[in-house]
Amino acid sequence: MREVCEKAAFIALGVGVIGGLFLMLLMNDQQAWLRRLLVFAVCAAVGMVLFLMFAALSEILGRQQELDEKLMDLDQRIQKQAPVLEEEWICPQCGTIHSMKVGTCGCGASRPE
Repeated sequence: MREVCEKAAFIALGVGVIGGLFLMLLMNDQQAWLRRLLVFAVCAAVGMVLFLMFAALSEILGRQQELDEKLMDLDQRIQKQAPVLEEEWICPQCGTIHSMKVGTCGCGASRPE
């Protein structure tokens, strides 16, 4: 999906610029050059906004994929940890193993009773 968003970003930019040029050239010669330039600028700006939106979405999807991979790795590491001894407790919030002497985890969660 990330690759699709990257391609869509460049397509949107190209369509905006080329479409603006095409519309500018379709306008008849009796219209002012300033109006023709304004039509091109608006089309190019719309293409640029769409480009930025798709590029941002692509970046978000890429970072989400990285986070998903890290979470899966963390979940596998937690599952492989040694069983908890009677003198230990597992933080219900972050999964860290603590000695029974510790009453509060580093993440702020209290030891369950």
